[in-house]
Amino acid sequence: MEARQTEFYRRTIQATTEGKLMIIDRQEVDGLLADPIRSW
Repeated sequence: MEARQTEFYRRTIQATTEGKLMIIDRQEVDGLLADPIRSW
């Protein structure tokens, strides 16, 4: 249930802000950052 609710919030925020704001989790953030920033 929690995963479905989180996905609903993600999609709602993304649609409302026309893709300018996204809700992502820690693992997704780490994948977007370069090594020096990630270790900071």
